[in-house]
Amino acid sequence: MNSNPYGIIKVNKGIPGIVSTLYAIYHPRDNVYANFIQVYFEQHKRMNNYMHPLVNKGAKNDMKVTAENALKGMVTFPSREEQSVISAFFSRLDSLITLHQRKYCGVASWMLGVALVRLGSESDGAFGEMKHVLR
Repeated sequence: MNSNPYGIIKVNKGIPGIVSTLYAIYHPRDNVYANFIQVYFEQHKRMNNYMHPLVNKGAKNDMKVTAENALKGMVTFPSREEQSVISAFFSRLDSLITLHQRKYCGVASWMLGVALVRLGSESDGAFGEMKHVLR
């Protein structure tokens, strides 16, 4: 099941690109730190609770949200300074998680490689037995 049946909110972090005309594009007000908006809405329940009352179901059971309706929901944000600190914290946390996942995958790949080399070098190891089966 889709965790976000009403869609997602993402922030462009300065990378030039093309966005489909199917998506609405908004600019944050001066009192809002753009990256905080994404952090705020990454929690599935928060996103769904915000969007649910704004969605209209179409004739083919598709969901439609007008650009105007998307901005009618209520949110409570801390001060802009706090938004910046919170966003930086989660950005750093995401980076650390990614770093440790890569490190773990690298170690796991290395261990698998060592195991396969050791198995292949044994005279009657798993690969030796397989050679007899495949002949």
